Amino acid sequence: MAACETLGCAEGRPIVCNNSASLRSLVLAATLLPVYQRPDAADVIRAYNDDVPGLCALFRPGLARVRELLDRGYVDGAEVLVTEQTADDLELFCSGERPFMAAASWMSPRASGDAPEMTFTIVAHPMADDGPVLVTDVNNCIAVNAASEYTSDALSFMEHLCNPDVVWDFCETQTSFSPIEGETRTLADETLAPCMETLAAGRVVIASDYRLTVPVDTALRKACASLCSGATVNEAEAVLQATLEGR
Repeated sequence: MAACETLGCAEGRPIVCNNSASLRSLVLAATLLPVYQRPDAADVIRAYNDDVPGLCALFRPGLARVRELLDRGYVDGAEVLVTEQTADDLELFCSGERPFMAAASWMSPRASGDAPEMTFTIVAHPMADDGPVLVTDVNNCIAVNAASEYTSDALSFMEHLCNPDVVWDFCETQTSFSPIEGETRTLADETLAPCMETLAAGRVVIASDYRLTVPVDTALRKACASLCSGATVNEAEAVLQATLEGR
């Protein structure tokens, strides 16, 4: 907040956000770390599938933080609603007139190509009171069709895909983070160094966690869109609950 106040641009909106995952990721970063740091995190996460009111209460502080960013003028709600991911947001950020952008790490090569003269660093979201929180998409699931005549070949291919070296090569090409526990290698893209430190410290939450079968992504996008359109936190939480309940 202090940095936004100091570095706000002439229009007063220092943070560029897209209409896809930006605000949703900020909500996740502001709320989920205590859950993921619990020893029984997997059970707690699955239990939320049968406790939509509890899940909404969990996300409420994150929605309130987004409301505050909008109210202070650090994020332009109307702009967010029309800003396409890895397109409009990059153009705004690479103009050099906006100091911050909430976006995915894989935008780094694009930003470097669009503005080779610009120096930037990618950090985890500064949304928790005790430090940054990294929101990662490291939960891609792989399935093998048990009824297929090629099950053996498919299992061999899956074993190849899960090899730590193959996973690392994928992460390098995607400017992403390895899900392999105990991985100590450092990504070649030096702009991600602060994120690697946050990852090593275990301050990580998962976006689109496969253990949550309720439509969290869609619900948070709709709730954040309502905030951008002027909704109160209570109204946004009602949108969140209705979507999670399939209404």
